[in-house]
Amino acid sequence: MNEVYFPVRNSYNTRRSNMALGKPLAKTNWGQKTISFLGPNSWNDIESNIQQLNSTNSFKHAFKKRFFDSI
Repeated sequence: MNEVYFPVRNSYNTRRSNMALGKPLAKTNWGQKTISFLGPNSWNDIESNIQQLNSTNSFKHAFKKRFFDSI
């Protein structure tokens, strides 16, 4: 998985989460439908306070709560 997903490394401070994942270059629309592109895209859309939760169970509950609150 380390070959597919890699953290974004910036030498300067940005507003992005320090847990952001880099997306591979997708030259076509087909490339934008692959898991290596959609995975980081979806992960980066999650709020940083949810990304930083320690357990899988708390992550799932917070993610579901945020999802249903947005509906």
